[in-house]
Amino acid sequence: MFRKKWSQDALKHVAFKAKYLMANSSKYTLALCLVISSGASFASNEDSLEQPNKSTSPLEKLKLVLSEVTTNQPIAGELQVSFKDIEEFDGEPRESVGSVGFFIQEDQKGLTISYDKQVTEAIKVETAARVVDEEVETPTIDAIREVGTTRINSILSPISSINTYLSPATLTRVESIENEQQALTKMYFSMPVESFIRDKQVRKYVDNFEGELVITTNEQGVPVEMTTTFEGSGRAYIFFKMKAAGGSINRYELVDGRLVMTFSERFNSFDSTFGKGENSSVFLFSPLKTKPNDSDYLAKTSNDTSM
Repeated sequence: MFRKKWSQDALKHVAFKAKYLMANSSKYTLALCLVISSGASFASNEDSLEQPNKSTSPLEKLKLVLSEVTTNQPIAGELQVSFKDIEEFDGEPRESVGSVGFFIQEDQKGLTISYDKQVTEAIKVETAARVVDEEVETPTIDAIREVGTTRINSILSPISSINTYLSPATLTRVESIENEQQALTKMYFSMPVESFIRDKQVRKYVDNFEGELVITTNEQGVPVEMTTTFEGSGRAYIFFKMKAAGGSINRYELVDGRLVMTFSERFNSFDSTFGKGENSSVFLFSPLKTKPNDSDYLAKTSNDTSM
């Protein structure tokens, strides 16, 4: 009786929708695995932070730092983005890869995104090629779409995303470690499924889920490393099964008292009744003190790739 109500096209649509929300939501809802690690010295930037007393817990130190570091200090730099997606449905594999580099700057006037002439020309060529062949590869355009304004904001101002992970987390244990002659504290948290899967409809189909958050801080409470990992499986209706897992690596730095993300690598994989796949992306942000003076170097554009 059930099968009579669902055509093959309908089944594929449900499978695609679930796969999009659960697997590809690494870009949107699955929040994946973050590892924040920085070898940079924080001494000069930490002088302005309130020094907690020795009785303050590591978690309290972290929250104090996150509440005190500035988000108003102007920041600028080069952002390099690369990605790779591999998907296979009905035995037909499809692979997409791409990369792009551009300049970003945030100050009291707002956010500026600038692409050099080589990038804008590549966008035009790829856009024209897609008009002729909708299956043609467009690595530059696809790479730009990997990093929208929301993602750029999380790179330049990562405090809110860290707090988002901390809010529902439950501290399970704390340990002290030493790395490169630096005393560090590692905090372990258990994470609910809601922390990784934002969509309520998707969460209804999750049967098994495990998520963990690990944040490492230095003696001042500045986040040095944060990792989150997840693995889950579920069933939609009676015919669709799926497993998903993910991870990522982020590195942070204090630049003139402002916490920024300087490196991020994300990975996500899924295996379902109708197909499987994996996707990964790498973001590398190199902060600069000032914007380049060569006006010919930068061509101001928006994140719109329709030109």
